[in-house]
Amino acid sequence: MAKHTRTKMIYSGYSREHDITFILVDKWVDDEVVSTTVTGFYFGEPDEKLTTKYNGKATAHFGRVPLFRRLRYQLQVIEEKFYSRFVS
Repeated sequence: MAKHTRTKMIYSGYSREHDITFILVDKWVDDEVVSTTVTGFYFGEPDEKLTTKYNGKATAHFGRVPLFRRLRYQLQVIEEKFYSRFVS
Protein backbone atom coordinates (compact mmCIF):
# COMPACT_ATOMS: atom_id res chain seq x y z
CA MET A 1 0.00 0.00 0.00
CA ALA A 2 1.42 3.38 -0.99
CA LYS A 3 -0.16 6.81 -1.26
CA HIS A 4 1.66 9.20 -3.56
CA THR A 5 1.18 12.92 -4.08
CA ARG A 6 3.41 15.40 -5.83
CA THR A 7 5.43 16.10 -2.68
CA LYS A 8 5.29 12.94 -0.56
CA MET A 9 4.68 9.20 -0.59
CA ILE A 10 3.41 7.22 2.42
CA TYR A 11 4.13 3.49 2.56
CA SER A 12 4.76 0.57 4.94
CA GLY A 13 7.94 -1.39 5.46
CA TYR A 14 7.72 -4.79 7.14
CA SER A 15 10.48 -6.61 9.04
CA ARG A 16 9.62 -10.30 9.03
CA GLU A 17 12.48 -11.07 11.43
CA HIS A 18 11.05 -8.73 14.10
CA ASP A 19 7.37 -8.88 13.03
CA ILE A 20 7.06 -5.09 12.97
CA THR A 21 5.71 -2.68 10.36
CA PHE A 22 7.15 0.81 9.95
CA ILE A 23 5.19 3.64 8.38
CA LEU A 24 7.46 5.73 6.15
CA VAL A 25 7.00 9.02 4.32
CA ASP A 26 9.29 10.05 1.47
CA LYS A 27 9.40 13.78 0.71
CA TRP A 28 9.92 14.55 -2.98
CA VAL A 29 11.30 17.69 -4.63
CA ASP A 30 11.64 17.80 -8.43
CA ASP A 31 11.12 14.03 -8.81
CA GLU A 32 13.86 13.24 -6.27
CA VAL A 33 13.50 11.90 -2.73
CA VAL A 34 15.07 14.44 -0.38
CA SER A 35 14.16 12.83 2.95
CA THR A 36 12.56 9.79 4.53
CA THR A 37 10.67 9.99 7.82
CA VAL A 38 9.44 7.13 9.99
CA THR A 39 6.03 8.39 11.13
CA GLY A 40 4.89 5.37 13.12
CA PHE A 41 5.10 1.64 13.65
CA TYR A 42 3.11 -1.31 14.94
CA PHE A 43 3.69 -5.00 15.54
CA GLY A 44 2.49 -7.43 12.93
CA GLU A 45 2.18 -7.48 9.16
CA PRO A 46 1.11 -4.39 7.18
CA ASP A 47 -2.57 -3.54 7.59
CA GLU A 48 -4.19 -0.43 6.11
CA LYS A 49 -6.34 0.21 9.20
CA LEU A 50 -3.35 -0.05 11.56
CA THR A 51 -1.24 2.14 9.27
CA THR A 52 -3.93 4.83 9.43
CA LYS A 53 -4.27 4.42 13.20
CA TYR A 54 -0.54 4.63 14.04
CA ASN A 55 0.63 7.08 11.36
CA GLY A 56 2.05 10.14 13.12
CA LYS A 57 2.40 8.48 16.55
CA ALA A 58 6.22 8.33 16.51
CA THR A 59 8.72 10.00 14.21
CA ALA A 60 12.37 9.72 13.21
CA HIS A 61 13.83 11.75 10.35
CA PHE A 62 16.61 10.66 7.99
CA GLY A 63 17.76 13.54 5.77
CA ARG A 64 19.73 13.08 2.59
CA VAL A 65 22.78 15.20 1.79
CA PRO A 66 22.32 16.96 -1.56
CA LEU A 67 24.62 15.73 -4.32
CA PHE A 68 26.49 19.04 -4.72
CA ARG A 69 27.37 19.08 -0.99
CA ARG A 70 28.73 15.53 -1.21
CA LEU A 71 30.78 16.41 -4.28
CA ARG A 72 32.08 19.61 -2.67
CA TYR A 73 33.16 17.62 0.40
CA GLN A 74 34.87 14.96 -1.74
CA LEU A 75 36.72 17.67 -3.68
CA GLN A 76 37.84 19.27 -0.40
CA VAL A 77 39.24 15.93 0.83
CA ILE A 78 41.12 15.41 -2.44
CA GLU A 79 42.59 18.93 -2.26
CA GLU A 80 43.69 18.43 1.35
CA LYS A 81 45.42 15.15 0.47
CA PHE A 82 47.10 16.76 -2.52
CA TYR A 83 48.37 19.85 -0.63
CA SER A 84 49.46 17.81 2.39
CA ARG A 85 52.19 16.28 0.20
CA PHE A 86 53.89 19.66 -0.20
CA VAL A 87 53.44 21.09 3.28
CA SER A 88 55.55 19.70 6.08
